Amino acid sequence: MALSSGMLKSVVENGTVTGWDAGASSYGHSPLNLIIVPLFCGTLKVINLATTFSPVDYLSSGRSITWGDLDMAIAHIIILLGGVFAIIGIVLFTRRELAASQSQSL
Repeated sequence: MALSSGMLKSVVENGTVTGWDAGASSYGHSPLNLIIVPLFCGTLKVINLATTFSPVDYLSSGRSITWGDLDMAIAHIIILLGGVFAIIGIVLFTRRELAASQSQSL
């Protein structure tokens, strides 16, 4: 997800999932924009929560990481970001029998 944040950002900035229409000299419009653009906007906000915290900047300049920064990193990355992916996984795999054996009646 984080590797595709450039594509997500361009969709949110342009407000459409379709590309540049040279004939109309503007971006194309699609009914899917009503669903996908807000979804991508929310996804981009969640991804940016994880990318804004960088402990390497503090450590490379010789500063220590405060307990408040550590708490915010835990809240953002582990609880919020991990929780979002956990909820998506729970919803997708609810009532799915991934490794159910197939019985054959003779």
